[in-house]
Amino acid sequence: GVRLQVDAGRGTVLRLAGSMTPLPTLDAVLLTHHHSDHLVGLADLVLSRWLAGAHRTTIVAPTGPTARFAAGLLDPWAEDIAVRIEHAGHGGPPAVDLVDFAASSSPTEVWGSEGVTVTAVAVHHEPVVPAVAYRVDGPSGSVVVSGDTVVCDEVEQLARGADVLVHEVRLRSFADAVVGTHYEAISAYHADAIELGAAAQRAGVGRLMLTHF
Repeated sequence: GVRLQVDAGRGTVLRLAGSMTPLPTLDAVLLTHHHSDHLVGLADLVLSRWLAGAHRTTIVAPTGPTARFAAGLLDPWAEDIAVRIEHAGHGGPPAVDLVDFAASSSPTEVWGSEGVTVTAVAVHHEPVVPAVAYRVDGPSGSVVVSGDTVVCDEVEQLARGADVLVHEVRLRSFADAVVGTHYEAISAYHADAIELGAAAQRAGVGRLMLTHF
């Protein structure tokens, strides 16, 4: 019964609508790091939840740029919010309930509700610091979401015995085809598919799901 959204890239609200997930039913949004492709849909998500009747959105984020972004998320929308309240009321303004935590190489419990716990660990997406992965454990199983990172021991340990590991990946063949461009730098801080498969096997995860190609 607990519903969590990890990051909010472009089209997040539309994807949630397409999956028949009512926006007010989200319990929390977990943010992994402050890259724009992971955050550009966050204001849309918070404001759309507000218009759907959910006035407060819990956002969990590592202390630093990501938490600061979340804290100031609604500032650029102050005049929009004000005119909507004047016009239709909406029962007051939207708000972000920020839960920030210090990212650590040791797994740290950062959120929990109704028998579900969320644990975070710092990952390696340098020079983007901090960046974290999350593990969600509950009565029906466990899911780990890597965020953006190279293949690293921290995620492998966090994912040990998990039912599902959702991990970002780059394809070596694609990276090799564009060597000499800015993609070479980009590929250096993403996970190699072959190394990732080996790490998932060592961790004994039930299913590996690849994302962020």
